[in-house]
Amino acid sequence: MITVVDDGGQLIYLERSDGAASGMVDASIKKAKSAALYGFSTKALEQQIVQGHPGFQNLPDILPIEGGVPVVINGQLAGAVGVAGGASVDDGAFAEKIAAALKTGN
Repeated sequence: MITVVDDGGQLIYLERSDGAASGMVDASIKKAKSAALYGFSTKALEQQIVQGHPGFQNLPDILPIEGGVPVVINGQLAGAVGVAGGASVDDGAFAEKIAAALKTGN
């Protein structure tokens, strides 16, 4: 599942793989929205919670599970990518690749 949102967290692209669990659509959107609204990867937000800062899990519209990555172009937050459906580390790596491609226009 791949989601792209604008800087306000509004959905602009969604691709659902054949056979993907329907719940992954929402997870992908929430990961992207979390990264867009707060400007941090969902991995960084997850790490803050694990390191003893549980207040991060109470932020509105957040899913602090690896796979959400902000897209920053020329120092400005342009939106974010969310990936769900695989192992968290794989979701995060794939989201990073997509975000990098969006930054360069490839």
